[in-house]
Amino acid sequence: MASTEELRRQLELARERGWDRLAADAEAARGLPRGVLLAIASRESDMNDVVGDGGHGRGLFQIDDRAWPEWLAAHGAAGAGATPPVPAAAVLAAAIVSDGLAFGRRNGVPKRDLLRFALASYNAGCGGAIAGHKEGDCDRRTTGGDYGRDVLDRRARMRGRGRDRAPAGPVVSADGILRVGSRGPQVARLKARLRHWFEATLPGQWEQLRVGGGSGFGKPLEAAVRVFQEARGLEVDGEVGPQTLGALGLVEPAGQVVPASQVDPGPLPPDLVLDRTYREGAGGLEVRLIQSWLRLSGYVVAVDREFGSATATAVRAFQADRGLPANGVVDQATYDALTEPMRRAIRLSGPGTSSLGTLVVATAQRHLAADPREVGGANRGPWVRLYMDGNEGPDYPWCAGFATYVLGQACRSAGRDPVVRTYLCDDIARWGKAVGAFLPSPGRPARRRITPGSVFLKRAQTGDLEYAHCGIVVEADRDAFTTIEGNSNDDGSFDGYEVCAGTRGYDRMDFVLIA
Repeated sequence: MASTEELRRQLELARERGWDRLAADAEAARGLPRGVLLAIASRESDMNDVVGDGGHGRGLFQIDDRAWPEWLAAHGAAGAGATPPVPAAAVLAAAIVSDGLAFGRRNGVPKRDLLRFALASYNAGCGGAIAGHKEGDCDRRTTGGDYGRDVLDRRARMRGRGRDRAPAGPVVSADGILRVGSRGPQVARLKARLRHWFEATLPGQWEQLRVGGGSGFGKPLEAAVRVFQEARGLEVDGEVGPQTLGALGLVEPAGQVVPASQVDPGPLPPDLVLDRTYREGAGGLEVRLIQSWLRLSGYVVAVDREFGSATATAVRAFQADRGLPANGVVDQATYDALTEPMRRAIRLSGPGTSSLGTLVVATAQRHLAADPREVGGANRGPWVRLYMDGNEGPDYPWCAGFATYVLGQACRSAGRDPVVRTYLCDDIARWGKAVGAFLPSPGRPARRRITPGSVFLKRAQTGDLEYAHCGIVVEADRDAFTTIEGNSNDDGSFDGYEVCAGTRGYDRMDFVLIA
C-alpha cells in the first residue's frame, strides 16, 4: 500500500504536469466523483507515463494493448514502448469507469457499492467484477484482490490533503453571484477570461496562484478574483457579481447586441468529432458512437462497440440513401452526414430585431426538427450528452439540461451571456426568483405575462426536489400553453425519451419569464 508521503509526491507530480486538470475535466464530462482518475493512475503507474505490465500496460492509466489495440493504434501507441497522449487516455479511462457504473446498475449492484464495483471492473473487466460481486466481493477477481478498495483509499487520502470537493453537476447561486462552491460553465468561462487578463497584465502570477482547471470555484480562484478586483479598483470580496463580470468583459452593456456572425459558438461537441476512419473489424467507444448515430437515423443496429457485418450493412444503406459512396466505411463525409441533425440544431441564428424569448422559441423549434432522442439506454446517447455537458445515465434526467442549453444557445445568438445553465429544475426556479422573473401559480389575468421562450416548471408531488419537470413555453393563453420539452414524449411523461412538442394546463405550474 502506498504511503501518504508517496501519494503526496504523486499528487504534486500530477499538478506540475497538468494531469490533475485533464483528469478533472474527464471526470466532469462523465459525471464521475472528483479524484477517481488520479487515484487510478496512482495504483496503475505510480503516477508515471510509462509502459508496464510486461509491455501490455500503456501510459499513465495503463491502457492494456490486449483490450484496446485499435484505440492505442489510433492514438500513436501501437508499437512496443509507446504510450498514448495523456488527455486522450484520461477520456478513455473515465469512459471505462462510467461504463462500469452503468453495468453495475443494470446488474443490481447496490448503490453504496457501485463506485468500488466500477473501479474493480477497470482492472478485471465488467465480467470479472460481477463474478466477484456474486461471490461476495467485487474485488475478488482483481489484481491483489483489493483493486477497487485500494483506489478508493488512495482517492480519500489524496483528497484529505486539500483537494477541492465539488459536485458533478453545475451549482447555480440563487443570487446569480459566482463564489467559492459555485460550479458550472460560467465558472469555466470566468477562469479562461481571468487567466487571459493575468497573462497580459501580471505574467507568471496566475501559475503562482495555482488555480485549477475544470468548472469549480475554489479558494485559489477566489484569491485570483481578489487580485483582479484590487487592480481594477472594485470592491475586493472575491465574489464575482455584475461589476466584476463587466470589468472582465463577460457582460455586454445594456442594449448592445453583438451580431451572431461575431459570436464564437465554441468548440464542436465531442460527439460531432471523428478521430479517424472506421471500417469493419474496428471496435471501441467511437464505434458505439457511430452505431448510436445510425440508430438515430433510423437504421437498426446493435450498439455494442463492434463494427461487424451488420454495422457495415447499415452504413452502406445510410450512404446509399444519402447519395454517398456505399462502401460501408465511415469517413469524415459519412460521419458529417450522420451527425448533420445535431450540427444543424446547434448553429447560432442571427438575432435581427428579435427578442430573446423569440430566439429561444426559434432555437427550441430547430432542436425539435432534428428529432433528438435517447439511444443506448435511459438518459443516454449523443443528444443527452449534448444537453448534459457530457453526462448521461439513469442519474441524469435531462429536461433542465435541454431547457437551459436552448436558453444559452439563444443568448449566444443574441450576443448575450447565458442567463442560467443547470441540470436541475429547482436551480432554474432559484435563478428566476433572484432576478425577479419568477411567476408562481398564475391565475388567468397573470397568464398574459407568460411570454414565448419562458420556462415552465412542474411542481413535484413527492421527493426532495420542488420541481419534477420543465420545458420551453412556445405560446400561452388563458387555459393552456404549448411547449417544447426534453426528456418527455407524446403522452407528456416527465421521464420520457425525446424532445417533443406538447400542450399543458396550469395545474401545479410555475414559470420563469424570458423577455
